[in-house]
Amino acid sequence: MRPRRYSALRLAAVLALGAVLAPGTWLRSHVPDIYTTAVSIHPLPYSQRPVAGLQVLGLWQLRGSGENFGGYSGMLILGRDAVRLFSDRNYQLNVPRPGVDPPSPLDFTTRRLFPVNRPLEDMFDIESVTQSALTGQYWVGYEFNHTIYRYGMTGDPEAYVEPDYAAGWTENGGIEAMVLLADGRFVVLREYGGDAYVYAGDPVEGALPQHARVSWPAGYSPTDAAELPDGRLIVVLRRVGWHLPVFESRLVLLDPVQFVPGEAWHPQALVQLEALLPRDNWEAIGVDHGGSPAPGAPVSLWLASDDNRSVFQRSLLAQLAFVPPPRNAGREP
Repeated sequence: MRPRRYSALRLAAVLALGAVLAPGTWLRSHVPDIYTTAVSIHPLPYSQRPVAGLQVLGLWQLRGSGENFGGYSGMLILGRDAVRLFSDRNYQLNVPRPGVDPPSPLDFTTRRLFPVNRPLEDMFDIESVTQSALTGQYWVGYEFNHTIYRYGMTGDPEAYVEPDYAAGWTENGGIEAMVLLADGRFVVLREYGGDAYVYAGDPVEGALPQHARVSWPAGYSPTDAAELPDGRLIVVLRRVGWHLPVFESRLVLLDPVQFVPGEAWHPQALVQLEALLPRDNWEAIGVDHGGSPAPGAPVSLWLASDDNRSVFQRSLLAQLAFVPPPRNAGREP
């Protein structure tokens, strides 16, 4: 591991030096930091038939234009008011949560993240994100250079690490899902190959990973994951099919209690996502941890799709109610 940290004084010095010596590399003062984006939310029809303990509560399409819109691959739930989406162009978009009463104000705030001491051109493809409920800090997984970067609650860069195990990975196949568990451990899932890494603590603070291999269903690979109130992970899987859009998606459960270094880690089957939602490139998932649901009570899930800036795909946002099944029921073969 190669952890990096910055004190406030050093951070200010790095920013100042970069502005003077390399304004066109990673620090671009003419790019606004926070601004309002022209985005609209449009409700879509959906099936209200529950499947495998899941029921759709709402489905919406986000519409916008420009480099700072679309391509969403990560998600954070910001309390009752908003969902924050992270894009493959290094933008984060705060979306007022639709379907709440009274409705959230329609203020779509976009921010571009500026990693310190790394070229901006190399730090653009966000594929995973997780947040501490205690501090508000969040960790972002960048593809292509396979870096985990930690930001403060206000979006200020704090530290990063380049995991040694990712040195030989292909550019377009990196840290696809990352979850900070309630017990302080970190779970990192690689997009291809079934590799999973569990850290005892914060990776950018020098925690070391333990490795196992997940036996995903044939042809599927993870696109995102989130922790449920009972400690299990709900994981979005994707594979390429013979359709337009070309993707097929599934939801499975992965239990950190069953993680054993060096051994196979088996997911628990849930549902083919097309049984509930339109076929699309579903890449982001979040769990609303507001309140403490009693055993057997439904959990609120949010899903978002990555449009890949393609005419055949859309930026969709969905809310689902989910009653988790018992542990070890319907394990994937």
